[in-house]
Amino acid sequence: MKQRVLALLLPFLPLFAAGQFIFQNPSFEGTFPNPHIVPAPWDDCYGSPDTQPGSWGINLPPTDGNSYVSFLVDGNGIYREGASQPLNGCFVAGQSYTFTMDIAFSDVYNTAEPGDCYGSVALWGGNSLCDDNELLWSSGAITTTGWNNVTVTFTPTQNWCFVTFAPIFITPCNGYINGMVDNISAIVPTQPGLVITGPAENSNIACDFTITGTTDSIPSSVTLTGNFIGSPLAATVSGTNWQANIAYPNNLTGPQTIVATGIFPPNGDISRDTLHINLIDFNADFTADTVCQGKPTHFVDLSTVTAPGTISNYLWEFEPGQTSILQNPTYSYNTPGVHGVKLIITSNPGCTDTVVKQIFVNPGAIANFSWDAGCFGLPVNFQDLSTPTGGITSWDWTFGDNTPGTTTQNPTHTYTAPGNYNARLIVNVANGCADTLDQQIIVDPIPVALFSAQPVFGCYPLDVLFTDESNGIMTSWAWNFGDGSTSNQQNPAHTFANPGSYDITLIVTTPANCADTLVLNDYIEVDPCVDLTIVDPLPTDTIGCIYTITGTTNQAVQSVTLSGSILNGPVTATLIDSVTWEAQVTMNADLSNIAIIYATGNFGNNYTDTDTVTVTVDCNFGIPNVFTPNGDGVNDFFDVVVGATTKYNMLIYNHWGLKIFSSTNQNDLWDGKTSSGADCTDGVYYYIFIGEQGGKELKQNGTITLLRGK
Repeated sequence: MKQRVLALLLPFLPLFAAGQFIFQNPSFEGTFPNPHIVPAPWDDCYGSPDTQPGSWGINLPPTDGNSYVSFLVDGNGIYREGASQPLNGCFVAGQSYTFTMDIAFSDVYNTAEPGDCYGSVALWGGNSLCDDNELLWSSGAITTTGWNNVTVTFTPTQNWCFVTFAPIFITPCNGYINGMVDNISAIVPTQPGLVITGPAENSNIACDFTITGTTDSIPSSVTLTGNFIGSPLAATVSGTNWQANIAYPNNLTGPQTIVATGIFPPNGDISRDTLHINLIDFNADFTADTVCQGKPTHFVDLSTVTAPGTISNYLWEFEPGQTSILQNPTYSYNTPGVHGVKLIITSNPGCTDTVVKQIFVNPGAIANFSWDAGCFGLPVNFQDLSTPTGGITSWDWTFGDNTPGTTTQNPTHTYTAPGNYNARLIVNVANGCADTLDQQIIVDPIPVALFSAQPVFGCYPLDVLFTDESNGIMTSWAWNFGDGSTSNQQNPAHTFANPGSYDITLIVTTPANCADTLVLNDYIEVDPCVDLTIVDPLPTDTIGCIYTITGTTNQAVQSVTLSGSILNGPVTATLIDSVTWEAQVTMNADLSNIAIIYATGNFGNNYTDTDTVTVTVDCNFGIPNVFTPNGDGVNDFFDVVVGATTKYNMLIYNHWGLKIFSSTNQNDLWDGKTSSGADCTDGVYYYIFIGEQGGKELKQNGTITLLRGK
C-alpha cells in the first residue's frame, strides 16, 4: 500500500525537495585512465585517488557513465586516499538521511597474502573539505570483486556541511587494497513513514468506525480526506499513533477512498497512505398487522442492506423484558392500545441500526369456560367465563360428540357415552375481534365403590387394614371409619382404640369428578379384651391324681376349656358365675402343665386366650379291696388307681394258690372270671402288682374280696 502512495506523491514533489543534497559529478566522470587524479569538482584528500578503469590493471567496467574512482589504503592503515565535496546545504543533526551508490573491491593491486586484506568504503562528515569529524557510514569488508549497489542510511549528530568518501582500515596486512565508488545518488532525508493499520483494505463498512494508523516518527499533524462527514478531518495524534472517528451520510454506498496525510518536522516532509473500503447501507424497518387483544401480532421484517452486506442478527423489543431474535416473530399483547416496538438489526460487519414503530391492539374477547363433573348419563353444566364481562356479543358452542351446538351462554349437555371430548367456545365482541378456546371434557363411567377389611372383629385396640376394590379409574378416596377418623389413602390402615360397632364409609372419585359412596353398617366389631387367670390348682384326691382347678376372667365368658397334661382332657370347666369357673382334672403323674383355653364374646364372637400353670403332681397308686363284677356297670372290674406307667404286671391267685388271672396291659382289667372264662365264686383272692412310673418302681400285694351279690 505504501508503495502505491509514494508513486502518487512523486508528481507533487519539487525537483529539489527540502533537505535534499545533490552531488556534483556523482559518477566521477573524467579522463581515464588517470592515476592520482580525481575528477573535478571533487577534491582529493590524504592521497590522490585514481580515475578508472585502466590504471594499475583495474579494468572493471563502470556502472554509470564512462568512469569511476578507486581509493587505495595500505595494509598498515597509514596511507589512504579520499575525495571530498561541500554540500548544497548542511545536514540537520538528528535527521535521518539516505542515498545509494555502487561499490566494489579490486585485488589487482594487492600484494598481500590472499584473504588477509579487504576493500572498504566509508562516509565522513565535517565542516571543511576532507574533514573526518564523524564516521557517518562504513561498508565493512567488501569480499566480492563485482559491483554492489548499497543503500546508505545515517543520522548525523552535528549539522555537517561537507562530506568525504574514503576507504577505512579493516585489518593489518601486507599490501594495498582498492575500494571503488560509482553512481552516487542524491542524499535525501529518510521519508517519514505513515501507515493506516485499521480497518483492513477493502473492508465492508456499514456504520461509523474508527480509523487508526502509525508513523515512523512523531508527525506535526495527520489529516484525513474522503467523502465522509467533516472531511478534511484532523486525526488525534499520540506519539507515533493516530486515530479518528469516521461517519458517512446515510444515503452513501459503494467503494470509498480515505487518504491519510502526515506532515513531519523539521522541514514539513509529507507522507500519505490510502484506504479503500466498500460502504454498505442498511436500514431497519418492519411492518405489523393490527390485531385483537390476546391474539398474536405478526411482525414482518422489511430491513434492507446493500450487497455484499447481510443482516446477521435481529433483536425485537415488544414490551419491557419481552424480546425475540427471530426475523419475523409473533407476539400476543394482553392489553389493548398503542404499543411501541423496537427492532435492532446487526449487519455482518457488526454495525447496528434501530427503528421504533407504534402498533395498535384492539380490545378483544378472551374465551374461557368451566364445567362440572362429566359423568356418563349425567348432564354436564358449562359456565362461560369469557372477558370482557358484558362485552361479548355472541357465543358459539360445540361439544365434540357430533351433536348440534348451541349459542346459549351457559349451556347444559349430556354425553351419551364415556370418553374424551373436545368442547369449543367461540366468543365475539363488537369490534369484530373473536377468540376461540378448546378444552378436553372427560366423561367417565360412574364408578362403583367396593372395599374389604381384615380383620373385621377383634379385641381392642384393633388394627385393621382396608383394601379398595372399587371398579373404575379413581383419582381420590375418602374414608370415614365411624370413630371420627378419616383418610385419603387408597388402602389405609386404622386402629380402633375402643370397643364398639363401627360403620365404614368409602367415597371414590374419577378424573371427571364422578363419585360413588359405599357404607357398610356395623362392619367393624371391636370387643373388650378378655383375660383369664388360673387361681389355684388344688389336689382333690392324691390317690387318683385328681385336682380341682379354679380361675377367673375379667368379663363374662361363654365357656372355658382345659387341656394339656390331663388324663381326662380336654375338660370343660363349670361356670360358677360370669367371671369365676372351676374344673376337676386327672393329672399325669410325670407331666405337670395345664393349659386353659377359653372362648367368650359380648358380640357372639369367639376369642381364644391361653393361660398355663405348673403343678407339682404327687400321686400315690391305690388298689381297692372289694369289687362286685355283677354286670351292673358299677365296680365291675378290679382296677389299680395309678397314672400312666412304663411297666405294668398284675397277678391274681385263689386261696389254693392257683393263678387264675394275669395282665401286663394297664387297660386289661380282671372281671372276676378265670382264664377259661368261668365266673369265680365269691370269696377272698390274693393279688401281686409290680409296676414302674416315671422311673419309680411300684410294688404291692394283698387280698381282694369278690362279691357278686344277688
